[in-house]
Amino acid sequence: MKDVNEGVKTAAMFSLGCGNLSENEARNKIILDFLQQKEPSSTRERQAREVMESLSTLFPYLSLIGKYAKLDPFHKDVVEAYFMGNDLIEKVPYRELLRLVSELVGTKSPLVLSKKFKATHNFYVFCISPYVKSRREGVLVFMDLCSVSLGVVREISPSKMVPIALVERKTVKGEIVTEKMIYDKTTAGEVTVGSQVATHWRRVVKKINKDEAKNLEYYNGQAMNCL
Repeated sequence: MKDVNEGVKTAAMFSLGCGNLSENEARNKIILDFLQQKEPSSTRERQAREVMESLSTLFPYLSLIGKYAKLDPFHKDVVEAYFMGNDLIEKVPYRELLRLVSELVGTKSPLVLSKKFKATHNFYVFCISPYVKSRREGVLVFMDLCSVSLGVVREISPSKMVPIALVERKTVKGEIVTEKMIYDKTTAGEVTVGSQVATHWRRVVKKINKDEAKNLEYYNGQAMNCL
């Protein structure tokens, strides 16, 4: 059960402020309240899980990975597999993944995708965005915002209003940039200068360890071959 509790929290950390939730203040607040709670609350966790189960791409992917891993969709390893990549990704059959993606995109016939396509968030963002976005420049901006990136914290600027961290990362164009990102340690946990972090929608999501960074970098590299 602890692994599921951790997984719900990790999924909430990555979902906070994302495109689908940022447009719905009430649902975003449920996620924020859950992450900022000082004492564990089963009610808040259930509410956060219900919000994430309603997200059109997230939950179907977690369910598919969980099915073949024989784990709860919100098990921490399943959530990490989707957002950053790990060995569980390799258990998902290509044919089943292709069926799911075709349903999500709404195509009448199955999409034609590389056999290397994997069940991660960034594979979906990089490979599927061109099907649902019309202008290429707009697509690249969306990809950069929506993809999960590996970053290194270079500076932290405390603020009572909006705490900011300067994070160095690689863009979808392959450029190394240092960007201002929201860093709220009440939701992202403690990070320090030099910490490797996962970022999403211009937010520091969480500090990650060497294995997580290695997986994220590897699967990101594979996903970028779609561009």
